[in-house]
Amino acid sequence: MSSSNSFVFCLFLLKLVINPGVTAAVRFTTDGQPSNVTVLQGDSVHVHCRVTGLLRENKYFIIWLFNNGYIRTDKVRRNIVSRFTSESRDRSELTAVSSFNITHTETADQGFYRCTLYENNNPVLTSKQGFVRVISRPKFRRQPSNQTVVEGQNVTLSCTVENYDVAHYVKWFRRGKIIADYSIHETNKSHPGDLSSQEVSGSGTFDLHINNISREISGKFQCKVFARGYGKSILQSNTARITVRYPPQMLYPQCNSSNINNVYMQGDVIEATCWAKGGNAPVYFEWMKGGTINNGTLEEFGNLYVGKMRWNLTVHDDGEYISCNMKGFAILNDRQCIIGPLKVQSSRVSTFVSTDGYLYTNSRIFCTVFCCQRKPNVVTTS
Repeated sequence: MSSSNSFVFCLFLLKLVINPGVTAAVRFTTDGQPSNVTVLQGDSVHVHCRVTGLLRENKYFIIWLFNNGYIRTDKVRRNIVSRFTSESRDRSELTAVSSFNITHTETADQGFYRCTLYENNNPVLTSKQGFVRVISRPKFRRQPSNQTVVEGQNVTLSCTVENYDVAHYVKWFRRGKIIADYSIHETNKSHPGDLSSQEVSGSGTFDLHINNISREISGKFQCKVFARGYGKSILQSNTARITVRYPPQMLYPQCNSSNINNVYMQGDVIEATCWAKGGNAPVYFEWMKGGTINNGTLEEFGNLYVGKMRWNLTVHDDGEYISCNMKGFAILNDRQCIIGPLKVQSSRVSTFVSTDGYLYTNSRIFCTVFCCQRKPNVVTTS
């Protein structure tokens, strides 16, 4: 070995003895350096460093840096916990674990964090930087609420978020499935109903519009706020239930009268019946004859509704119609059935003497072969 090479080799050995901390044995463990982490404002975060291969005879300590500046700790929100343990068989080497902890994170805590190992007051090892991302915590100014609507109407579910920024986005859920996703500005067309979502730019308003709502889309809806890179929702609205009411089928109401031919005599009593079946919204009936509205009686048998009304007929009812109008908050357009026209004949009293010598009076002038040999002295009154 030449004299020059011997000199260089000696210097290298001298450096190892003077500063043993630079030996290859001092190193970060595989997961021992700060990593990128996303935390929600107000939650806690912990950043770790783990160094192994430290020699027992040397003095070590770890400092933390935030955005290349030293971190100031306090006893309330920010603190550093470091410990040294022996993990080698001969207990000649130490492992250092240091954790920087923040409780009740604030947006000002966002930035780059790294640790530096000092040996005998000299920095010997610095970790890579880990970025702590602090997402501002939003809150709702408007949330969706329960609604009961009629099939065919339009519905709007409200969702307005305060403290909304570009890191946030909103999704609408129905029965646990996504129906509108503002991260990609898309509405799920596979769900029943005419859905459209609208974001009012910059306002944090994300309303869900349902046009011409159908009974198939009833259920529970929820608005959730997410943050990009965070994974799970950071804010959930109330669960709003939409109940869709619908009336009986279009073939109802149906009605009839006590006389299928609608032929009556003055003084007769007509009883009209009106009924409807199906739907999930209650109905009732209004009766009209000669411009007068009556409610009559109503009976309910589950989703079968039966209404009845009685009138005493006069000759003035001849040619009249009786209408049964089905009413209810779920009936958007008038629906009715008609009885008539009524045929009401005047009542004529006929008095006559039969062949057996008896005097008969019949208000309907019914005459049978058995009794109707009319005498010349018949007196007729009307």
